[in-house]
Amino acid sequence: MKFLILALGMLLSFEAQSQEIEPPKREKSFFFYWGYNRGVYASSDIKYKGPGYEFMVYDVTAHDMPEPFDPKVYFNLTKLTIPQFNIRAGYHWKNNIYFTFGWDHMKYQSTNGQTVIMNGHVDSTYSKKYAGLYDNREVQMTHRDFLKMEHSDGFNLIKVNIEKHYELLATKKKRLALTAVVATGPIFPFTWTNATLLGKHNDDRPRFSGLGISATAGAKVTFFDRVFFQFNLDAGYVNAWAITPRPKGAPDRASQKIKYFQKMGVVGFTFNFKRRTKM
Repeated sequence: MKFLILALGMLLSFEAQSQEIEPPKREKSFFFYWGYNRGVYASSDIKYKGPGYEFMVYDVTAHDMPEPFDPKVYFNLTKLTIPQFNIRAGYHWKNNIYFTFGWDHMKYQSTNGQTVIMNGHVDSTYSKKYAGLYDNREVQMTHRDFLKMEHSDGFNLIKVNIEKHYELLATKKKRLALTAVVATGPIFPFTWTNATLLGKHNDDRPRFSGLGISATAGAKVTFFDRVFFQFNLDAGYVNAWAITPRPKGAPDRASQKIKYFQKMGVVGFTFNFKRRTKM
């Protein structure tokens, strides 16, 4: 009993003293990064529907469209958005958990001349050349005069992620630190589509076309607790059910489910600041 009374007294004394101590400072931070990516895509089925036609082509292969390296493009502030790029900003919430918002500018183009299976119909009122019923028929998907699906301006992915950072190694005063990063969150695809539909070309305007989800793993090297270089591997799934393959105002729609994988290298900067926590 004496021990309990003594312990209680010590606890009350500690609490009284702690109220007089200045609240500790907790470091919060923002970060920003910019970089470039390369992407690969799984084959997908594409459905087209509009006045006078409805059909699907199966197992369409595709590739990304990297911009050849040119200092006049990659280091020109007016042309930075031409290559496949990644931009992101994040806020440190607590326990190395970050809320982030970013834009992955990828590019997608179906493979020209590939042979695919096609099911559906095309009325002569829409296209005399390609009119008919298609029942598991093999067709050659030529870009110039038949079909092309290209999100080249691009396959834009707006992402809202939760990130967790794991510090693996840090020197004194964090002159050098190695961090592992994992992240996940929803994708809002903002596709800008350049399509050819049964020989009719269209360079469409951007639009939100569906929904998706992604998962990311990365490694970050930070210098002096400020500048960092980061390499990420990112995999995702996008259900784009509202692609516009014809000019603005036309009721035509296309849809596809895209599975992608991208690798990206970025450079960024962390803005640290102190704040007092309430007791």
